[in-house]
Amino acid sequence: GTLTKIREYKEDRYASWTPTKSGKYTIIVNVKDIFSSDIFDSKVEKTFTVIGEDGLIKNYKKTNYNITLDEMLNKQMDNRPAYHMYIPEKNTYEWRYAIVKNGKKGYSTDINGVNWVQSDQQYDYIKSKAREYIDPTNQIYDDIGQYQFLQLSYNECTTAEQLNNMLKGKGVLEGKGQVFIDAGRESNVSPIYLVAHALLETGNGTSTLAKGVVVNGKMVYNLFGINAVDSDPIGQGSKYAYEQGWFSVDLAIKGGAKWISSGYINNVTYKQDTLYKMRWNPANPTVHQYATDVRWVYNQIGNIKKVIDGLRGATLNFDIPIFK
Repeated sequence: GTLTKIREYKEDRYASWTPTKSGKYTIIVNVKDIFSSDIFDSKVEKTFTVIGEDGLIKNYKKTNYNITLDEMLNKQMDNRPAYHMYIPEKNTYEWRYAIVKNGKKGYSTDINGVNWVQSDQQYDYIKSKAREYIDPTNQIYDDIGQYQFLQLSYNECTTAEQLNNMLKGKGVLEGKGQVFIDAGRESNVSPIYLVAHALLETGNGTSTLAKGVVVNGKMVYNLFGINAVDSDPIGQGSKYAYEQGWFSVDLAIKGGAKWISSGYINNVTYKQDTLYKMRWNPANPTVHQYATDVRWVYNQIGNIKKVIDGLRGATLNFDIPIFK
């Protein structure tokens, strides 16, 4: 952590300092005799925790990466990022992927570039949106954006009752609060994250993969969009669910949590334990990234914020990326 000097040596015994945010603090008092030539004669340390008005305890750490923001952005552009944008001439929204072909900038409505159109303007626009969401300084002071840096390993941060209140009217997810907690504990994944992720991927518990797809005569479920590739989400997502034996919503929750844990949050190689790391992987840019959508993280954290808003007294740990 960072030490802040509150005051110089004085003969009176009082000092005043007010923390500006919740979290864990250590106060160090150095005592020196007025006639002593030593730097100090004794020292006392006390650690205490400050809880904010919302009852949440927020702890922050920083991780430095040996790459500049511009270098990070350029690497990500090689990965064909996508942005869901409004098209005035069509009066609708569509996905556009930034793609370079034969040295020329353009975009396509599919990740494979089948419908590629040369356009410096569209490519540069998608690049500007990618930069906006990659730059941590745009997000850390945002009430919602900061949650992309929330560490997603398991901690006792909620109850089944609180989660069930959140899941009322959410299709197949309704009443599954305890299942999410059990799945999180078993796989070392935050149940807050599991709920938020499932709500997003299933359209609040109502998607085709959430309600079930018949494969080889058996109903299967996929609640986290696992292997639901852009080119064939239903076919590939249900095929994977069948191979994993996700024949009930509960099994899909627990199986999905295990997959997310081993694949990302607790992955031995990548250790992507924040949404930011899952999407952008600053330690290995373009490698092992969860999504192509530039806004994927922000779409996730809206639901995380909703879940957290219903909690009291939870401890939240954040890991902030710092570029050169």
